[in-house]
Amino acid sequence: MNSLLSLVAKSTAALLISSAVSTFTHAQSVKMTYAHSENPSSTTAAVAFEAMVEGKSGGDIQVNRVIHGALGSDRDVVDQLRLGELEFYVVGVHGLNGIAPNFQLFDAPFVFKDRREFYGLMEDKELVGFVNDYLMDASNNTIRFFGAAENSVRNLYSKAGPIRTPADLKDIKLRVPPGPLNIAVWQGLGIGNVVGLSGSERNQALQTGLIDGVEGSLSGAVGNGHLDILDHVSFTGHSFSYMAYLANNEFWEGLSDEHKSILNEAIDLSIIVQNGSAMSEEFAAIEALQKKGTTITVLSAEEKAAWQEIAYPVGQKFVEENVDADFTAGVIEALERVRADLN
Repeated sequence: MNSLLSLVAKSTAALLISSAVSTFTHAQSVKMTYAHSENPSSTTAAVAFEAMVEGKSGGDIQVNRVIHGALGSDRDVVDQLRLGELEFYVVGVHGLNGIAPNFQLFDAPFVFKDRREFYGLMEDKELVGFVNDYLMDASNNTIRFFGAAENSVRNLYSKAGPIRTPADLKDIKLRVPPGPLNIAVWQGLGIGNVVGLSGSERNQALQTGLIDGVEGSLSGAVGNGHLDILDHVSFTGHSFSYMAYLANNEFWEGLSDEHKSILNEAIDLSIIVQNGSAMSEEFAAIEALQKKGTTITVLSAEEKAAWQEIAYPVGQKFVEENVDADFTAGVIEALERVRADLN
């Protein structure tokens, strides 16, 4: 599946660049390192980005792709981006909490009704510009924001029996992404023990018994081997998680207009590829689990409402207390625009 998606990404990029290569005016050669997660959809999008950028620039821009875990924790890599030691980074928005706490708004549970709203928000150019202005200010003009793609629709995976209601969480030791909002929401849901860990620490924590449950994407749980250890999947769909597309601003400002145009087009393509790949990976994961015989629990509308009744107010209270009111208002205004367009 991954190799097929990579081939599709390369082929898509090749079609888009074929008519442009010959007309590009060569400028100074640029080398850039692009860090991304091991998430299959993020990797597929990075392959598309590399193919389009190198093809449209006639090789004038060279892209070095690297899995960000090889560079350190999310915070370590964000610091490298700020310092100009890294040119481009695609990171889960929770990785920006340390320097841009308003990004926690996007991780709040039950904000989006469906993927159409989730994708549509980051297609709103006014919202993207608003978020970029905030991040530039928060990072002291060192990090530029271009948009975001799907990281995952988040569910629960556990050693215990099926999880249908928040009451089923009371004896579980659950890993969540590190960050105050995530921890506050799961504590509010009455979980036995909330453990904030980075993605690279999950399997070891499962093997040692530090945790016996994971919150996150289905494709990630399968691809990272969590479901070789865990027996149950519960489709809570409690939140939609973004990956932010970022660049070091000094690097960006040093580019020619032609190079900027190429990178902007490649980012737009990569976001589309990543969103499509994320859905494909999720469907493939469901098929694999069905063949394996893993227990899959699909919540009824009433059961999902029980989660939303508790989790949504906890998330919104956290947002009200920890996110700037003008930032929240700007995002809500954009989401209302998206909903109006969809209806």
